[in-house]
Amino acid sequence: MKTIEAAECKQQCLSLLDRLDADGLIVTKHGKPVARVVPFGRQHDDRQCADLIGSLRHKIRIRGDIMTTGLGPKTTDGPGTNPSKPGQPAETPEEQKA
Repeated sequence: MKTIEAAECKQQCLSLLDRLDADGLIVTKHGKPVARVVPFGRQHDDRQCADLIGSLRHKIRIRGDIMTTGLGPKTTDGPGTNPSKPGQPAETPEEQKA
């Protein structure tokens, strides 16, 4: 697959698209790949994407709520609060003994 620097790609974009082969083109910035340009409608790429959809079914187990970070809310009520019960005053040593 041919690689081209982004600045050169910008200057020659239309002619590069006219000469685009089946392998496509990798665009780099400062020597690192940032994009891949491939011809539209390549059948095997569409099939590869379709094969990926659902390919991990029954192979991954989700635990907990995936819509949260799992870190929970931070309690910053300051001293005198019980971190396990936000908003509740902390027990004094005498109350803990009872």
